Amino acid sequence: MKQIATPDHVGQASCSYGRPSFSLRSLFLLATLAAALAALLPVSSVGSCCVLAAISLTISFGCPRTQRIALLLVPILYLPYLWLFVDLGQSRWSSYRWQWIGMYWQLPGLLFELSVHPLDEFWFQLVTATATIVIFLLLVTIGRTSRLAAVLTCSIALLASIANSLICLALYRA
Repeated sequence: MKQIATPDHVGQASCSYGRPSFSLRSLFLLATLAAALAALLPVSSVGSCCVLAAISLTISFGCPRTQRIALLLVPILYLPYLWLFVDLGQSRWSSYRWQWIGMYWQLPGLLFELSVHPLDEFWFQLVTATATIVIFLLLVTIGRTSRLAAVLTCSIALLASIANSLICLALYRA
């Protein structure tokens, strides 16, 4: 059945999920994320690798609108956690800090794990990685609908990410 173009659709680019098309920009971004994964691979957890793979696939296979909101959300979600890479008054980098750096890509979903009783390593990785991927994809899905939705989504994500980062900092120091 063929759709008839209504005035709402005139002049707007279609952004349906079709065959992926690669541009030089998306390949560069994918290479940048792959380099970040490769740099953190010796200390990364399986969950962090899964989260980074989901982000990379969203950026590389999404339509231009999806790519734009995903590229806005990645720094918004992860820049508040840069305190992990700053010295914080400690003279050396301990194995405890490297453990937290390995979970860097999972940190937005850490509060979901804290709401459940203490889990072993496998379930911890599964819950935090799944929660982070669901949060990211939900924010991308909501934010790609309109400019207003993108602004509201990014604003709410920034506030929630800062709050979650402060909670993670308190857990790190505890």
